[in-house]
Amino acid sequence: HSLIYTFNQPCPTCNGTGLVVAKETVVTQIQSWVRRFRGRTGEMGLTIRAHPEIVDFITKGLRSHLRQIMWDSLMYIKLEPDEDLKLEEFKCYSWKQKRELTEEFRG
Repeated sequence: HSLIYTFNQPCPTCNGTGLVVAKETVVTQIQSWVRRFRGRTGEMGLTIRAHPEIVDFITKGLRSHLRQIMWDSLMYIKLEPDEDLKLEEFKCYSWKQKRELTEEFRG
């Protein structure tokens, strides 16, 4: 039993729980973030950086989550994959303000 802990360490993604956030949950968080951002600023352009798996998931298909988010918020969103982000992390950059402002519009 102690050898397991000697040669292993908790997973950095799930912190040893064996669970990670569902991709659908991350999409919902992004949708909520975009809604708050658009409502408070009125801005129409945004770049979102997210884990490559999230970028793939959110852009799949003709009726992708990304298209739906852009339609609902009436804004243009550019998605960029970022290997350095965890699956549940994303960063948002305002085109108008030319800066990252993810934390300013968290729920």
